[in-house]
Amino acid sequence: MQSPSLNDHFYYLMFEPRRGDLLWCILIDPSFSSEIRHQVIRLILLLLRSNKAPSRTKARFHLRDARYLGVCHLRCRNISDSLTIKEAIGLLDIMFMFNDDAAYQGALGLAHHLQWTSIEIKLAYCRRLITTLFAKPEAPTQFASKTGWQDCLAK
Repeated sequence: MQSPSLNDHFYYLMFEPRRGDLLWCILIDPSFSSEIRHQVIRLILLLLRSNKAPSRTKARFHLRDARYLGVCHLRCRNISDSLTIKEAIGLLDIMFMFNDDAAYQGALGLAHHLQWTSIEIKLAYCRRLITTLFAKPEAPTQFASKTGWQDCLAK
C-alpha cells in the first residue's frame, strides 16, 4: 500500500460505492483473525489519509448513518475476543478523521465498550484521546455536549 508504484486505479476502486461497507463487515465477522482486522483498519486509515480521492468519496467510509456505536456493539457481540490495542486505537483514529457528531459519539461508545478490556488498552485509548483533545480545539466542546460523557470516560 505504501509503494510509490501503486497505481491510482487501486484507490479509485476502493472508493467505489459499497467497498467501504465490505471493509467494515470484515471487522465484525468472527471468522477473521485479530491481525486481519487490524490490517483492515490500517487500510481504511491509509485510504482516508491519501490525497488520491476527494473528501466526498472518503465520506463513504464514515459511518454517519449506521454510527460507530453499531460497529462496536456488533463487534463485541459477534467476536468473543476483546478489542486489541491496535484495533481500539485504529478505530479511534478513523473516528477522528471526521469532525462531526457521529465521530465524537462513536469515540464515547468505544470508551464504553473498553470498560471490559485490560488496563493497557484503556490507557492507550486515554493517551490518544488526550492528544486529540489538545490537537483539536473544538473536541472538548463536542465531548461535553454529549449525554453521559462523564460516565463513559470514567469507566
